[in-house]
Amino acid sequence: EEEEEEEEEEKEEKNGEENYDEGLTELESHFLSSSSSSNTNVPNIRPGIIHRLDVETSGVMIVALNKDTLKNMQLEFRERRVGKWYLTLVEGNCVSNGRLSNYISRDPKERRRFRVTPENGVKDEKKKGKHAVSEYEPLGYCKNRNVSLVRVRIMTGRTHQIRVHMKHVGHPVVGDEMYGGRKRKGWGERVMLHCRRMEVVWKGEKLGWTAEMEDD
Repeated sequence: EEEEEEEEEEKEEKNGEENYDEGLTELESHFLSSSSSSNTNVPNIRPGIIHRLDVETSGVMIVALNKDTLKNMQLEFRERRVGKWYLTLVEGNCVSNGRLSNYISRDPKERRRFRVTPENGVKDEKKKGKHAVSEYEPLGYCKNRNVSLVRVRIMTGRTHQIRVHMKHVGHPVVGDEMYGGRKRKGWGERVMLHCRRMEVVWKGEKLGWTAEMEDD
């Protein structure tokens, strides 16, 4: 069972590369139909999702419109050459900047959940997890709702990384009940995490994509 879980985590680190030739997602289907209708001279376009966001996370998604671009862009992700910035609402008054560099592993009490691996609590290196690096900066605090707006930059792309790291520093993401956040009726009913911007140097040119905040 542990070997199967390790294999599953390795697949996640490939940012979906193994899913290229499988069924199209709803987003891929949208790009496929729009590309085909707008350019009849480019047949058999089959796009691919380059990276992943958690189910309730909003924001930037990068989609490749051909297989070569997909392969090369996924390499940029694996080599940590992509800039990734998120905005999140977290519980409490987050007053200072911080940088986290530690290991994230599955929670032995709940296999769907992840945790920061205790420094002295794991003797088996295989169970230590994956190295994860995040930097966070508070942008504002709403006293009435007791939540802070925080900008987070991640240098790695581990499963649930921001959610785990913000819980670790005592400020879980609003709406993230899995990691200690509370849902708010009317405005915080999902995990309040938004991929604000991504940047990459592509063929010598710096490219960037920004997504506006959702209404909620």
